[in-house]
Amino acid sequence: MMIEDILTKKQFSEMVTVFAKEKGISNLDSVLLLCEERMIDPADIGPLISAPLKAKIEAEAIASKLLPGYNTLPL
Repeated sequence: MMIEDILTKKQFSEMVTVFAKEKGISNLDSVLLLCEERMIDPADIGPLISAPLKAKIEAEAIASKLLPGYNTLPL
């Protein structure tokens, strides 16, 4: 059985968002914890990551300096 048969992008995104809010953690950490709980390899969830969730995770990673971001001027 494939992961997509169990969850849709929308369901997975909602689970990640709710889990992150409940636990007070980032969306990236929430994705990893959900994978651990459901015994899913994080490499297999790419198809379940929606565009808005990907944007949130990317913004968090840039803010945490895990990814190179755009140069901004301090205001």
